[in-house]
Amino acid sequence: MKTTNANTYRELIAQRGQYLEYALQSGEYDPFLVHHFFLLLALPIVALFIPGRSLILRFSRYIFFISILGLGSYIIGHTRAFIVGNGYCIGLVTTWWVVWSGVMLIVNDVQKDFKRLETFSVPASDTINDESQPSTSESPNANSKVKDNGSPVRHRRTSATQGTDTALPATAKEYKEVIGWQPYPEPVGHRLNWIIGLLFNFRGTEWNWRISAVPPFPKSIPDPTDRKSSTVDTSEVIDLRKSRKCLKKAILIFLRAYISLDVIKVIMMRDRYFWGFVSDPAPPLLPFGMLAAYPLLLRIYRLFFSGIGILVALDYVTSLNPIIFLGLSLAFPNASRAVTRVPLEAEWLYPDVFGHLGSSILNHGIAGCWGMWWHQLFRFSFSEPARWLASFLPQKLQNCGGRRIIYLLIPFGISGLLHALGSYCQMAVTDPWSGPFPFFFLQSVGVGVQRFLAKQVLPKILPFHPPRWLRRATNLAVVIAWFYLTGPVVADDFAAGGVWLVEPVPISILRGLGLGAEGEGWWCLRGDWFEWWNGETWWQSGIRFV
Repeated sequence: MKTTNANTYRELIAQRGQYLEYALQSGEYDPFLVHHFFLLLALPIVALFIPGRSLILRFSRYIFFISILGLGSYIIGHTRAFIVGNGYCIGLVTTWWVVWSGVMLIVNDVQKDFKRLETFSVPASDTINDESQPSTSESPNANSKVKDNGSPVRHRRTSATQGTDTALPATAKEYKEVIGWQPYPEPVGHRLNWIIGLLFNFRGTEWNWRISAVPPFPKSIPDPTDRKSSTVDTSEVIDLRKSRKCLKKAILIFLRAYISLDVIKVIMMRDRYFWGFVSDPAPPLLPFGMLAAYPLLLRIYRLFFSGIGILVALDYVTSLNPIIFLGLSLAFPNASRAVTRVPLEAEWLYPDVFGHLGSSILNHGIAGCWGMWWHQLFRFSFSEPARWLASFLPQKLQNCGGRRIIYLLIPFGISGLLHALGSYCQMAVTDPWSGPFPFFFLQSVGVGVQRFLAKQVLPKILPFHPPRWLRRATNLAVVIAWFYLTGPVVADDFAAGGVWLVEPVPISILRGLGLGAEGEGWWCLRGDWFEWWNGETWWQSGIRFV
């Protein structure tokens, strides 16, 4: 759809909505239906739910993956909706889920290699260094809070006779809660919970594949590679005071991001560039209209707001994870344990999404920007395919740098594919293969070139060893120049596709005070999210995402 002229951005949204309805009614595209979405989610769950490691079962996972790939291709190629960024998330999330399913079904042997930290009830007389493996059998339990070493921690203690014989020794009737590693479980309900937890955990914060970009487990957590690893008392690894502090921090991040998104949205909508008029947009309204006379400053301004908009939006969304799961586990501990054995009240399950900006960029340049500061939500799904492909390299190629090249190119290539297919699914004129894909793929080139120059070239040609301040200043200058040169291709595509037309907050303080566009007020959400669709077949009929 070509962007037509519009007096307000909401008028432009209405035009794009009308075009989507026309495309669906004419049969150009199918609607994105709820059962398409849930089937895509269910296929890897079913594949991993089947126990056993026979050759037939392992082969069946290839069949499941081919089915997931086929369904994902259909969704991306033939369905459209207006949800989240004018359909952007349809392409991005679907592509990521296909890649993630491949990581779990093809690249890894989940039943053999993966373990999850879980809580178990054991007799209170058992020592912490008991080398018995965690049991999947249920023990009678009830929650209570006790103090250990001055810290409020949660234990489960219960009477095995439910109070019918108070003369029994405490060791025969009391249980304590410990944490240990749980491999692929046998009981059906436990197995389903374990698999769902695996598939919906991006950074592996409670898994033995916890990514290196987040802080390590507490030192007292047993080593998952040690077959004789013991359990550890919850009092040693869970401090509810730290958990409450973590929750407060998440709430503050959410509130800060909420207010920031409201401000950013109001500012962006005063510039038609962010509506999608990227080829020849009118200058922004005041106070940024003065930048129109300085193309360099105007470009920096638009790149800055594009970058800060993505950053704040990610903070906004990811802060909901600790708010929901940590908050509910602290408020309703019994319900939390009834739903899952994962110790959701542990603050080390919720590490910061972003690293330290200053030290990452100043000390490591482009590599530090992507590998240490920027969010690592997709790190495992990007690096595992690279590891798998590198394993097929001849030893000679691995020794001469082939492995390093694969680890550099494949993750950024997958990232480029995700964002390119997100752009492809938008109901707008975008250019995914000359915008998002080259931007993300070229980051591997930037990382590789800077690393090569810093380690191989400059030490040989410089007559002196550069001081720390000079190295850091150079890294900062390289990062700024690099993103100034490469950033516009992806920023323009985001704007053209309608990413910034998304309404990020339900209630706007600024617009309620009259600082927004004409006709806007406190309440920002408009229209329906779901709608019934009557298609020609059952596959094309159902509840659709609008």
